[in-house]
Amino acid sequence: MAAFSPSQHEAVVDKLNSGLPKAQNNVAVVRRNAYSVSESLFLPPGAGDVIKHLADEVVKAFKWLLDEFVAVMEGVGAPLLFWENADQWQTIRGLASTVAGQTTPGVLGSTGDWTGDTATAYTKAIAPQSTAAASLASIADKTSQALVTCAGTGLAFYATIALLLVQFIGIQVAAAAADTTVVGAIPGLLVALGGTASTGSLMLAALVGIGALLGPQATQMVTLHGLAMDNGAFPGGHWPKATDV
Repeated sequence: MAAFSPSQHEAVVDKLNSGLPKAQNNVAVVRRNAYSVSESLFLPPGAGDVIKHLADEVVKAFKWLLDEFVAVMEGVGAPLLFWENADQWQTIRGLASTVAGQTTPGVLGSTGDWTGDTATAYTKAIAPQSTAAASLASIADKTSQALVTCAGTGLAFYATIALLLVQFIGIQVAAAAADTTVVGAIPGLLVALGGTASTGSLMLAALVGIGALLGPQATQMVTLHGLAMDNGAFPGGHWPKATDV
């Protein structure tokens, strides 16, 4: 399981937030350079039109991949939220486990000196409280573990996306440089097309990968919901009554 670090998450978010505007700006640079070279008098007949066509195709590919980056960025804050909620669930686990330990007949010493129908009813009411608290502690712990896994997986995913963005920017910069020369314009644009497609494929693979990793956590959450509705610990999906009154 990938570990989560708030500082690492912040660094990844900063890299994405600073890189995306650069990538968006580079689209216009590549197109402008290509169109400028396409007007060169040193080009053979028809070569200028080829360069313009390739530049348009590259721009389409760039914009498509940029849209994918923007879409993925919508969830960039989720790993940190998972982490923060995991910590809160651990707090709940601690409180619930304390209640479970303190509401057993053996711990409540007064029950040993108390007799009669009221004492019997009181003792019977204690056991479900401890059971429910212990069940809540277990559910809280497992929920926290699932959220920690989601946080670490999410961080690893966005770290990968940040690397792909850096790779994409490198492709753009190389294309912009190649577009300033008559000889390098067409090869540079073709390389940019191939590189953009490759980066897009890697992003798709990352999306499939995170889906496969988070799927079991979603299943775990459904299971935990079922435990929370367990009539043994929570009759009717509610906390057991502490009294028959």
